[in-house]
Amino acid sequence: MNGIEETIDGVERLYRTVTGKELPSSDEPYAPIPAERNPGEYVAQQVERLTSLLSGPEMAMKRPVQVPPMSVWETESELLLCLEMPGVVRDHLHVQAMGRTVHVHGDRGRPSATGARLTLAETGLGSFQRVISLPPNARSEDLSAKIGDGMLELRIPKSMMNPVPARSVPVL
Repeated sequence: MNGIEETIDGVERLYRTVTGKELPSSDEPYAPIPAERNPGEYVAQQVERLTSLLSGPEMAMKRPVQVPPMSVWETESELLLCLEMPGVVRDHLHVQAMGRTVHVHGDRGRPSATGARLTLAETGLGSFQRVISLPPNARSEDLSAKIGDGMLELRIPKSMMNPVPARSVPVL
């Protein structure tokens, strides 16, 4: 049984390391595995409890910055960059043209339902960012941005490019 208790201690240390916090108080007081309980089931329940704590809303906000997937289409006259942005509100989206790069960043927030508790998150929540390098013939000064149906479309005309100062791009 000593190995099981060491495993529980290890998982608790992992929780403290990942979250930087002590374990939240439980409904049940902490005690060694009760003699009448199956040790395997008891450990599985404790690991499930810790896993649910690690996947709670506090941890969702500490996830690393997401990088939205992108597809690039090209014609003779323009580049069309399409970035997946499901659930992103226009006001939480920022596009900035900086010479030969385009910076897209923002935040994918929570639903507006009050009192809702996150129980599973397979989609990226929180901050996202993507820095896109442009080819020399892209005219970033004429970049246009439009969001709709969860997709951000960036249209960039092509020609000989001259260096231009950084500027913010309105998202329509």
